[in-house]
Amino acid sequence: MTLDGFLTFLTLAAAIYALASSVARLRARFGLAIQIPVAVLALALVGYLEFFQALGQPLTTILLNNISYNKTVDIIFVVKANP
Repeated sequence: MTLDGFLTFLTLAAAIYALASSVARLRARFGLAIQIPVAVLALALVGYLEFFQALGQPLTTILLNNISYNKTVDIIFVVKANP
């Protein structure tokens, strides 16, 4: 999915919400506690897939190496700061 396709999807979702009746909007608000985490997860996955070529790593590699990478960089800076 390209960025313009994603924006089109968001626009269509907003238009459907605007055209929905007040009862349907109220039902949607009741389910908001479930909808927001799902939407955040979907947005994160879309962002990951959009930038996969730039990252060039599988998601598990990014998540597992990020913690140890930050600690390694901090240690290197401490060693270089105190010669």
